[in-house]
Amino acid sequence: MKKLNLESKWLVKTLSITLFLVIAYIFLHSFICKYDKSEIVGFSKNQIDFIENIKLDTALDTTQLDSILYYYLSSTGFSNLDKNKRHLPTDLSLAFHELDASKLRFFLTEYRYERPAPFWLTGEMMYLEIIFWSLFGVLASLLYHGTEAIRQQKFDARELSIHWAKLIYTPLITVILIISVDTLIEGGNLNLQGLNHWLIVVSFILGFYSRRSIDLLDRIKEIIFRSSATAEDIKLQSLEGGSFENLSNEEQKTVLHQAKKVLMLEWAETYDGIQSVTTGKKEMNGVATNRNCLIFQVDSKKEESDLSNPIPPYISFDSGNISYELPTDVEEVGQTRDDSYKPGKPKIICTSGYQPGCSVGRGKSTDSFQNTGTLGLKVHKVDDPTTYYLLSCYHVLCSKELQSKQYEVNGNATSDSIYVPGPADGTGYKIAKVQEGYLNSTLDIGIAELIDSNDLSSGVHSIPNAPSGIREVTKNDEKKLIVKMAGRSSNLQLGKVIDSYTFTKIKYDGKQELHTIYGVIEASKISTKGDSGAAVVDKFGSVVGILVSSNSKYSYIIPIEKIKRKLNIEICTD
Repeated sequence: MKKLNLESKWLVKTLSITLFLVIAYIFLHSFICKYDKSEIVGFSKNQIDFIENIKLDTALDTTQLDSILYYYLSSTGFSNLDKNKRHLPTDLSLAFHELDASKLRFFLTEYRYERPAPFWLTGEMMYLEIIFWSLFGVLASLLYHGTEAIRQQKFDARELSIHWAKLIYTPLITVILIISVDTLIEGGNLNLQGLNHWLIVVSFILGFYSRRSIDLLDRIKEIIFRSSATAEDIKLQSLEGGSFENLSNEEQKTVLHQAKKVLMLEWAETYDGIQSVTTGKKEMNGVATNRNCLIFQVDSKKEESDLSNPIPPYISFDSGNISYELPTDVEEVGQTRDDSYKPGKPKIICTSGYQPGCSVGRGKSTDSFQNTGTLGLKVHKVDDPTTYYLLSCYHVLCSKELQSKQYEVNGNATSDSIYVPGPADGTGYKIAKVQEGYLNSTLDIGIAELIDSNDLSSGVHSIPNAPSGIREVTKNDEKKLIVKMAGRSSNLQLGKVIDSYTFTKIKYDGKQELHTIYGVIEASKISTKGDSGAAVVDKFGSVVGILVSSNSKYSYIIPIEKIKRKLNIEICTD
């Protein structure tokens, strides 16, 4: 009976210690550093597919691609990012742009990154995880072997002190073993922070088989004292603070453009009332100074007390290994809206001799989904030069789908016809049927298959020799390039490119939510309601893009290269 009591006391003590450790473990995970838990994992198939599609389907430069991928991956758990730099790791960024499709997929399959986890698998708290799970292993071993000994009536009270000692030395040995393996195997390339859940499994096994752990520690001792390995000097490069004001004028512009491309997605989602962001000269009391800055264009200026996220006077940005404080300015531009139908007498109707620049629209005047804009260009598919289409904005050609919150049309021509002039301008001529269109984060564009290709000529109304080709707008064109537009409501208008790469946050008629399109060109005000879809060209007639929206000061243009790539089209110039 005395023996049974001793066994029972041992079992109660062991179960009590186990319960105490479990409660302590749950408490620490629930209330201490619960948001700092992370693990090292690989990309999922969906992430790899998304990254490949972005690389293949969009016309983005290195900075733009990194920016989009940064915010996509951060929203899907990719957390090993420097929140101050807001950059992807250098090796990952380079792989996106330098590897072909097959090599990129292999790289992404092998790549490992950090994400939130239910355990502490990175950082200093990882060692607490190792200690706990090795203790759990020891206790599981004691309960298993102890209860087996009780069942077989082989329980030996003389070994109790050995069992309790395991609770002290096993966690220490486990930590030393894991660090030793991480350090010795392939010069540390194993990286214990990449073990993830295996770290927990290994810790538990080392605790459960504590005697084996001592044997393994003994083997590592032989390796250490038999080798003559020396530690390498590690040079840590610290960030150097840089003065933006000490840069040359061109260097300042370069840094501002880098910041705009990298951070604009974040800005668009963070700051109240923001319509776009560009670069320019800071104004003081309404007078332009010589100071370069980021210009945040907002619908209306408000007091900071009325804003949940006011735009700060300076924004931190890391360019390379140098950190800058970039000055900002705020410009009031009004609400940006799509440039479709405006009541009143249009300037270019085209009741015969149909050509780009004419009034165009979906449906009849009696249809609830009818919309009117401008016919942009005559085009054909690259792989089918015998079938012709008219090009305009999605919200003009696909107004019915937009009304029902459908943002893509891709297939056979729909039964709803496209008319010239559009339904807002009287009885139109049925000229085409909707074929394909997209409204997404980079495009607002659509094409309609012409019923008779001879009904539409290629030349743009009011603009001689247009279209004569295409032109890609670059940073060097900002504040210099003169562009022309012939729109249904405005007829021929001239303006200047303000920014080669920004975004427009559009409020579509009939829709309450705002829609943001990235990678658009900002020009001085050249359009009004009814000009959506109009072709914008340079002085030689080369197409720059398709007009999509405007506010009180600026118009926004979707680059033609991006449109061509997505729709796989060529512009008719004959």
